[in-house]
Amino acid sequence: MHQFEPETAVKELEEMRRLAKRIIIADYNCPMTQGPAAWLAWGIERAARSDHYRNFRKYMARGRLSRLAEEEGLAIVSREKRGEGVFTLTQMLLREDFHRFPQ
Repeated sequence: MHQFEPETAVKELEEMRRLAKRIIIADYNCPMTQGPAAWLAWGIERAARSDHYRNFRKYMARGRLSRLAEEEGLAIVSREKRGEGVFTLTQMLLREDFHRFPQ
């Protein structure tokens, strides 16, 4: 989701929501755990330049996945940090389905 303009990210999540009751997204942890792995990730994103890097910075500044989930009526069921805290694996459900699915 980090590579999209905010409006595009909303559309992508809306489509995921339309197609599935359970959504799992792997993306950057926000905020990242500080350290060499985070420096490398920021460096890779900076090397991408242009719109991609600008959208990455917006994503990180806004805590974007949590905010997107809330805006789209999704409940975050679980969040697992991976890759020395640089990435997160986030599982979301429609709020109305939250109590019907086992965790």
